[in-house]
Amino acid sequence: MAKSVSSPVHPPGLTGGGAGNDVTTSPAADVAGSSPTRRRSAWVWLLDVTIWLALAAISYIPSFRTQPGMVAADTKQYLYLDPGRLIQSALSMWNPDVGAGTVTHQNIGYAFPMGPYYWLVHQLGVPMWVGQRFWMGTLFFAAGTGVLVLGRLLGLSRAGQVGAALMYMLTPYVIDYIARISAIVMPWAALGWLLVSPCWRCARGIGATPRCLPW
Repeated sequence: MAKSVSSPVHPPGLTGGGAGNDVTTSPAADVAGSSPTRRRSAWVWLLDVTIWLALAAISYIPSFRTQPGMVAADTKQYLYLDPGRLIQSALSMWNPDVGAGTVTHQNIGYAFPMGPYYWLVHQLGVPMWVGQRFWMGTLFFAAGTGVLVLGRLLGLSRAGQVGAALMYMLTPYVIDYIARISAIVMPWAALGWLLVSPCWRCARGIGATPRCLPW
């Protein structure tokens, strides 16, 4: 009587090559495969941080090195002499301190955000010229980073993102305004960030029919 010989049973994934056999990898192989990806992610993160720091340096360093200790005649002197009074007077349409009294104007932008910002600088005891240079540098920084983020959202290469950010934030348009009427360049500084949200929503088809972007 012949004996039946049973073939050894192999766990799934350990059988020899052949179509249909499960293939498993060892934990060591998984770690080895993920290491290049992790290193690449770290380099990308470091490059992004470097770009943001470079934009910050370009924005703030020239502002602080321009006539340090001097307060530029930027718009209304009330912003530097008594910012609290400016905010208080902005609450009323009537201003009795000018001539025989007049209707206030140009309070939008000065009442907020410039008024609260300079009031905080005054309360903290920060030298006014330092607060003013920080304000100017922040306008440049906001403009550059807004365009940088917008360029990434629109699919530009990293070089394209940086180039667009630099060209926008260093436009000669602001030279005539940044030190004498900086309130007028606030929309310019915020434009990139204002476009980020609608473009992000349109790119994903959120509340947009038809989609406003081609991809």
